[in-house]
Amino acid sequence: MHKYVVRYTKEGDAKFISHLDFLRAVQRAMRRADLPIKYSEGFNPHPCLSFAQPLGIGVTGENEWFEAEMTEEVPDLASRLDRAMPRGVHIREAILEVKNRFAAIMRAEYLVTPAALPEDVAIAAFLAREEIPIEKRTKSGTKMTDIRPMIDTISRRDKQLFMRIAAGSAVNLKPQTVMDALEAYIPEYHAGFCRYHRLALLDHDNQPIY
Repeated sequence: MHKYVVRYTKEGDAKFISHLDFLRAVQRAMRRADLPIKYSEGFNPHPCLSFAQPLGIGVTGENEWFEAEMTEEVPDLASRLDRAMPRGVHIREAILEVKNRFAAIMRAEYLVTPAALPEDVAIAAFLAREEIPIEKRTKSGTKMTDIRPMIDTISRRDKQLFMRIAAGSAVNLKPQTVMDALEAYIPEYHAGFCRYHRLALLDHDNQPIY
């Protein structure tokens, strides 16, 4: 068994592909590339794939990861798979890796491009709040949640907002929710249409997972 950690980008119209459809697209691409995929055992075998942190619909990303198991070593896995992927998805590298670091994900960095930016002083006042309760959608429904502990930092970068926020299986915050909170707590601020781009997935030391 050979485990590969695969880095990819998702951009353009590919951002509108749901995670389930993207999973199926990767499986089809692996078959088209004639890769020696390892399948699970049992009555319904499926390719051994796992994703680090699925992107939300409408969000692009440049350092996304999934793990794929092969029955033999494939030195040219990245190039073969890249040629078979749908438009907007590009395979950047494939690392032969024994250790899976997906469980180490604690935060994610995003660039948000809104129609209008809040002032620096307004961002500072927002981050100075002890609590930031906002309606947050969960698996059990929508409820008021204090998202302040989930926000590491927010700052302006030219015409964009940079944010580092909680991510992972235990606690996960969407950048869209942060923008909703900025509009709710900054008087007369309206972000307008926003574009979301994930820069990286980080561990507890704010280092990239790979």
